[in-house]
Amino acid sequence: MQVSSSAKQKHGTITSLTTLYARHQSAVVHFKEALSSSLDQNTQELVHSLIGLHEDCGQTIRKWIDDLPDSPVKPNRDLLSPAADKEPTDWSNEAKVRQHLLRHTQETHALYRQMLDNDGIPAGIKDLLESQAQGLSDSIHKLERLLSTGAARDMQV
Repeated sequence: MQVSSSAKQKHGTITSLTTLYARHQSAVVHFKEALSSSLDQNTQELVHSLIGLHEDCGQTIRKWIDDLPDSPVKPNRDLLSPAADKEPTDWSNEAKVRQHLLRHTQETHALYRQMLDNDGIPAGIKDLLESQAQGLSDSIHKLERLLSTGAARDMQV
């Protein structure tokens, strides 16, 4: 039996969304580990803010997945867990924590960009992904500024 191109696109979209959802869930768990260490208040606020961002993105994506027709799909393992999730993190070093948060956010943003390069993503979902990618981009700029200046003005991303 030959699968139609629209069925392949739907399957690809669900796979992409499932991968992003799993990535956000993984980030929430990973970043909560950081809160168990003795970080300064500014870095804790930053981590809380990033956890909130990942929870919001994950919940929104989960709603889209639930609204799509049932199809058993697993996340793309090649895209799911970049190196930043696999490497051990020294949560006691503030500078390393901030660098890790930046690298993790950059890798998640790159995943969004890669998925947005697909032409088969439906317009509504593409708009959602572009909006979330912009939020991650804003977070990256804030983290880069924080690392370069050390300024701890507003730690919310």
